[in-house]
Amino acid sequence: MNFDEKYIEQRVVELTREFIKIPSTSGQEKEIQTIIIDKLTSLGLKVNLDDTGNVIAELSGKTDMPALLLSGHMDTVAADTGWSYDPYSAKIVNGRIYGRGAADMKGGLAAIITAIEILQNANIKLKGKLYLLATVREEVPTDNGIVYFLDYMKKKNIKINSSIIGEPTSLNIGLGNKGRMEIKIITRGKSTHASIPEKGINAIYSMAKIINNIEKMKLKSIYIKGVGKVKGALNVGVIKGGVRPNTVPDLCEIIIDRRLAPTETPEKVLNEFKKIMNKLKEKNKRIKAEVNLRYPPAKPVIVSKNEVIVKSLEKAVRKIKKRVKFTFLPYTTEACYLNGTASIPTLIFGPGNILQAHAIDEYIEIKSLVDATKIYFLTISEYLKKIN
Repeated sequence: MNFDEKYIEQRVVELTREFIKIPSTSGQEKEIQTIIIDKLTSLGLKVNLDDTGNVIAELSGKTDMPALLLSGHMDTVAADTGWSYDPYSAKIVNGRIYGRGAADMKGGLAAIITAIEILQNANIKLKGKLYLLATVREEVPTDNGIVYFLDYMKKKNIKINSSIIGEPTSLNIGLGNKGRMEIKIITRGKSTHASIPEKGINAIYSMAKIINNIEKMKLKSIYIKGVGKVKGALNVGVIKGGVRPNTVPDLCEIIIDRRLAPTETPEKVLNEFKKIMNKLKEKNKRIKAEVNLRYPPAKPVIVSKNEVIVKSLEKAVRKIKKRVKFTFLPYTTEACYLNGTASIPTLIFGPGNILQAHAIDEYIEIKSLVDATKIYFLTISEYLKKIN
């Protein structure tokens, strides 16, 4: 198919800017939700909302199978101060659109919807069924919208064979992503006056020993064919302890961000931290410590390169960009639910660079938006087997 480059650029830029101009921090997605519903309805899709406000649209084909889901989230993080431009102005400078959510991931959503618009304008008929999902509350640690969608799928008996999430990947094909756990460790001591510290138990000193051992932990690498070596990540990101300098602290806590590589399980990872504390407790009976998960963990996920959706997307990328690069993403996406929970082979592929996500002066390249739109169109046509 010969693409009308000017038309695609006009439409995807227009829609991306429209989305950016609507503030939609997590829990505040109502306005952009309404815009998306109106747009998809005008394109002839059947549109529904689930119990939490996710937008679920479907475009029926000749049959219900195969079924492909294209997905993205409507919410963004808040816009911090220090921007060069108004974060909700969607200002265009040197081929880039600036604004909160430009890369993460209003650009991706706009490209997906524009691809569907081109499909409908060309009156292309598909053999299978296409779903579009726009979720709420992706950028928060709990009560994520995607969980409600999985419940909606069960209630409505929706069957989906494959999915693509439009998160920013620089148009590389993400075969999967790391899992994530937030772990809290608490040490307890005995409070007393700072002039007689030997009469108390300093909870911060106990925590210091634990942190020292955590820093020495060695994370194993695994090899993913076509991607290379991947290993988990660990960061002690928060520490709290003590109330005043002249009091021996009786409580200290840390919060750890632990990213999981494929083959790592939350249970195994949590046990590694428990082993560290148990060894320290054996050496020093005065150390009192406990470890717990703050939230339910997100498991790592990966898709085999033999899956049909991989071959369809690869073929589309090769037509537009000539060069195909596979990657495994270090950050967590809703693939942890679509693949990890619902067992739907899920790829992550979208315009924009992840380095722009949550950043001051976040932007997306217009060329990336145009290329993504064409690639989504070709992937839909290939996977759902257009019949005209």
